Amino acid sequence: MNRRQSNPTIQPESTDPKDGDLTLVAFDGSPTSVAALAWAATRCRGFSPETSRLELLLAVPAKRAHRRWEEERRAELATAAGDARASLPDTTVLADVVVGEIVESFSTRADSADLVVVGSGAEPRLVITSLAERLWARGVRSTVVVPSAAAHGDVLLIVTPNGVSARSADWASRQAILLGVGLRLVAVQDESVHRREHETFLQSILTDLAASLRSEKAVVQVSNCILRGEPVESFRHLSVGCSLVVLEDDPRQPHRGERLRRGLLLAVPAPTALLAPPRDFRPFTSRPGEASIDRDNMSPDPA
Repeated sequence: MNRRQSNPTIQPESTDPKDGDLTLVAFDGSPTSVAALAWAATRCRGFSPETSRLELLLAVPAKRAHRRWEEERRAELATAAGDARASLPDTTVLADVVVGEIVESFSTRADSADLVVVGSGAEPRLVITSLAERLWARGVRSTVVVPSAAAHGDVLLIVTPNGVSARSADWASRQAILLGVGLRLVAVQDESVHRREHETFLQSILTDLAASLRSEKAVVQVSNCILRGEPVESFRHLSVGCSLVVLEDDPRQPHRGERLRRGLLLAVPAPTALLAPPRDFRPFTSRPGEASIDRDNMSPDPA
């Protein structure tokens, strides 16, 4: 059997809300972009005002924009920025207009941002044409997609069968602190996979991760559970009412990660964060020397 590498505790890169943070919001006056701005503003309130920055960016397509359309969008942007400054009086709120292709504009500006927040757009729509998916394809790897109606429930961290990195777990916990809510760790046992060993493995990941997060951040209420069913539908159902759903891409099984990501973006029930795993991805575990599951050689449960 393969061995799970030890990672004794989560060592957060930065969990202090006093640290600086720049949130970039895609704004075009649509209902989902208004909701995206509202969600970003709520998150900004968790930071010390003097260190948090919020930037609204309006991309005006050079070939498509008519003068009247552009004037209307600029007016909406100015109004939204003014409202944001009023609700966040000590936070730096910026508003900018760029002329050019929207994905190119945002992927360039995202390099200096800690987080990019976009609306889910009109539904139904082809996921592959959505701004979030196009930004993902361009390498923007910290994006939150917000639907028109966002709730204020817990933060939900999706734990795939290959686990989740300590960095993404720490990031999810930090968002729970900023939003003032609890953190739920959730994995799905696919009904098509009848293996008790696999479910035991998932439960050990969740238990270890929850214990470490509780010890590192006592201010966050952490819970965990395993669902049974088809992953996309299960996560979509559970995410209703959540403040944020956190999904880390699966570097070991990219096709499964793509299916889950696009499945959640097809009908976004809650703000959904798309994160890239660290380059040196290792799934979290806090039990030194514990054996992992050799998924290539797992046998089904006996009848």
